[in-house]
Amino acid sequence: MKRQFFISMLIFGIFIFVISALITLNVFFQQSLQNEIAEQFNKQQLLIAKTITSDIQLLVGHLSRECMSISRLLSRSNLNNVNNIKDVVDAAFGKREDLRVSVKILDPDGVVRYSSSGEPVKIDYSFVKRINLQRGEVNILQRDRELFILAGIYRDSSLMGFVFYETSIEDIAQKFLAPITSGERGYAWMMDAKGNLLYHPTKPEMVGRNVYHAERFCFDCHISFEVEKKMLEGKTTEHGRYLAPYGEDKILAFSKASFGDVSWIICVSSPYSEVTKTTKDSMRLYSWLIISIFITISSGALLTIAINKRRVKAEERLRYIEMEEKLEMEKQMMHAERLAALGRLAAGVAHEIGNPLTSISSFVQILKERAEDDFAKESLDTILNHIHRIADIVREMSSFSKVAPIELSYVEINNLIEQSLELVRYDRRMQHIKVIKSLDHELPKAFVDGNQLSQVFVNLILNAVDAMPDGGILTITSRRQNSNIEIEFSDTGVGIPKENIGKVFDPFFTTRAKGTGLGLSVSYNIIKRFNGGINVESEEGKGAKFTISLPTRGEKNGQHIGG
Repeated sequence: MKRQFFISMLIFGIFIFVISALITLNVFFQQSLQNEIAEQFNKQQLLIAKTITSDIQLLVGHLSRECMSISRLLSRSNLNNVNNIKDVVDAAFGKREDLRVSVKILDPDGVVRYSSSGEPVKIDYSFVKRINLQRGEVNILQRDRELFILAGIYRDSSLMGFVFYETSIEDIAQKFLAPITSGERGYAWMMDAKGNLLYHPTKPEMVGRNVYHAERFCFDCHISFEVEKKMLEGKTTEHGRYLAPYGEDKILAFSKASFGDVSWIICVSSPYSEVTKTTKDSMRLYSWLIISIFITISSGALLTIAINKRRVKAEERLRYIEMEEKLEMEKQMMHAERLAALGRLAAGVAHEIGNPLTSISSFVQILKERAEDDFAKESLDTILNHIHRIADIVREMSSFSKVAPIELSYVEINNLIEQSLELVRYDRRMQHIKVIKSLDHELPKAFVDGNQLSQVFVNLILNAVDAMPDGGILTITSRRQNSNIEIEFSDTGVGIPKENIGKVFDPFFTTRAKGTGLGLSVSYNIIKRFNGGINVESEEGKGAKFTISLPTRGEKNGQHIGG
């Protein structure tokens, strides 16, 4: 029978390995496909950014040549005659319906002599006197949110004035960047070489802010501007995927437009999830695969447990018949041997089931994080709940054969009692149970592992509830007894027969049809590890009382508590 058991477990393990390998390959393939799609999309973004850059540079170049042409025509004209200036500008200046460009003629002191737009002069142009502009040169500069193109008007070697082209950076952005959409939520934006934001379609209130001197409200949607700084400092490639500190990752490409002393950075960005959403549809099939695997593994695990349970019962029955006529000492020896065998069996089953459950749980959690529709999320939650339930059963089976490490700390016993009651509060078995608490609020702290002691409390509470199927009263008392803390759980249930009192803490001893017989045994071992004690008093038909005694200090007889 052992050979058959090991063969079945080997086949089961191979099956799990093959399924896990297929799942891993599927996940790897989908991730590779998503990365490839994102890379291709990112290259298209870079092409768009470079096209925008080229178009802007062509526009500025054309305006520069036009400005120089007007300066040459005016060098041979009478600059004191405004009508003469107007005729020359009208003849050479190409008006555009999609971009507002104003032509101004300035004298050498920066005073406006003529403006094509005819609007009142609001800008002080005296700064042009400080520009060392040589004959035949065009100067391009940016001031605030305006782009200026400047050419000198020379007659012989004398500076007669300036031709001044003026246009709004916002108008340029509206012409070249605003129409750009990258997917459903992608867009184009622009900043200058100093880190000043020049255009942003979704955050216009941020225009004019600087990434090196960001104010507090700038971080409402950014944790940092490190990516933007790297772009300005030339420390990053022109395209790639940028991980967001929170929220969605972005796919971004950028290109630099330079003309004269002016340099702009045009960026095109899109959310990563939007670019790769087409591949997520295939995850539904993957979800159903996980569900099928879970059902198969669960069925196999339950079948394995059932087969081994029958085998263990058969072995116990055979041992009992063979040992029936031997001395009581031989019975005890055989009983110890049986417990050891069961311990090894439980450890083996826990190991074989626990590892596949861990893999399944990890993959289900990955799927849950990527799921988009409510049905998938609810289904994955259901799977996780069942996985946790199986894990709890396996953990209970292995707990008596493997000593768990303890983490000792000073714990408020009354708080731990309240927390334990809260854990079982919504258990349907508690509906007809009245809980009476008599807690000493002057208790000192106990030096124990809070999680393991709570496990003991919950186990005793549920055992008491199971003993009162038609309802009853559960009384929980805490008190100080000399140098110890005592916690008492008393019920009005069916009680324990006298012949079973000495067996309740034995592993695998149970009178319940669905019990494992491990709860009180595990609880007993936990309390002993805390240098405490636990005892039971009961009379059949009159309920039962379990009393836990714990030391108030972390030492007993000079010895530290240990595992």
